[in-house]
Amino acid sequence: MLKNRLDQQVMDFYATQGGARSADAFSQALLNVHPGDWRATFPPAVFPPGHLTQIGTGAARLLALVFSLPERLFGGDYARFLAAQCLTPQQREEILAFCTPRIIARARLFARPDALLTHGGFKLVEMNVTPSLGGLGICDRYVTTLQAHPLSHRLQEAGITLYAPDMGRLWADTLHRHRTPPADGRTPVMLELLDDPDEIPEENFSWPDFGHIARRGGFRLLTGKPADVHFTPTGVYAFGVKIDIVFTDWVYAEQQQYHIDNAFIAALAAAENRGQIDLFSVPAGCAVYDNKANLALLTDPGYAHLFTEQERALIDAHIPRTFMLTPGNLARAIREQENLVLKPGLGLCGFQVMFGRQMTAPQWRAQLEQQLAAGGSFVLQEMVDDIWTYTLPHQQDNPRMVCIGPIIIDGRYTGTFSRDEAYHGKAVVVNHAQGASWSTGLERAE
Repeated sequence: MLKNRLDQQVMDFYATQGGARSADAFSQALLNVHPGDWRATFPPAVFPPGHLTQIGTGAARLLALVFSLPERLFGGDYARFLAAQCLTPQQREEILAFCTPRIIARARLFARPDALLTHGGFKLVEMNVTPSLGGLGICDRYVTTLQAHPLSHRLQEAGITLYAPDMGRLWADTLHRHRTPPADGRTPVMLELLDDPDEIPEENFSWPDFGHIARRGGFRLLTGKPADVHFTPTGVYAFGVKIDIVFTDWVYAEQQQYHIDNAFIAALAAAENRGQIDLFSVPAGCAVYDNKANLALLTDPGYAHLFTEQERALIDAHIPRTFMLTPGNLARAIREQENLVLKPGLGLCGFQVMFGRQMTAPQWRAQLEQQLAAGGSFVLQEMVDDIWTYTLPHQQDNPRMVCIGPIIIDGRYTGTFSRDEAYHGKAVVVNHAQGASWSTGLERAE
């Protein structure tokens, strides 16, 4: 079992060289690019050589098990698979329409499992399977900003080099590998498609860096919304420009939130089938895997015999016990309240996540019954209490808990988006809304 720890050489350096100096200047350098107020972690928590890579490789293996579930558990019957996720009839109908081999294969290209670091390794608490991954672009910006900072120069003078994969390059390489090259050899035009009709791209936290990695990767980038897209016999256009690649910047839950018609998505898929565009990806197709219900299926004792001994050991070590909220499981959910977290299967950003121990018994029961009456996919997940924390020299009164997001592109670990938050003895949702800061996962290079 991999024990979490920070790199001792870097910790010794921080203790003697004052790594926290210029933290405000570092954050301001990022804020000059990024609008908003999401503060970056500085100095960075640096792990020993290969540490995050090993976690990312393990997360990729677990992701592959999620990808295997429709065939492994249901013989490729996606209707039964979606029913097992307890989706509403409408959701099942919408998603099933996009369960074609090409769309499902594209859905598997981009993912970010999220894991809490514990004393016993990592605990994977959700799978984000979507092109719209938090961390794309901003991880590269963190690294380049750090490389220009005096701290990096002092580390190198001390013989210490920090390492993170070139995530943006690996992302672009994957798109090029899976796209159809324009016949005339011109620079491919990518349309980043936003969901919120009122969103101003320039005010989006990660928008500048997504544009940076797209252009650096060899794409001409446009940003638009469904209303900007026009389908013609000769191709798909936006702003009078012929589009080669459509990159959807939303998940299925957001598609429902902003009432994006499934007919529009079907038109994009049809244009791809005609060879007019490459579509990365169909949100409803991604929703097949982007559902916490899959963690319940992985940890369900009733399916244990369908996994090898090695696979079962991997699941048991790294996925908290998870089960579906159903009428048959209601009594269990009430009985185990103190040790459970209620989560929407298709939710994101901590929305509707509720901790049993933070509610009274009547409140908890009422919430469970309300969700059952409303219908849809909800899971109950065992609390992760064995939280590992770190403290940096000169910050001993500020222990931090860590949620890492290894970004897996086309089955390959490509870097880590990390968030950390003050730890007060209990696990919490680690995100911007709760006060977390962010960074790129860094290792000391060997």
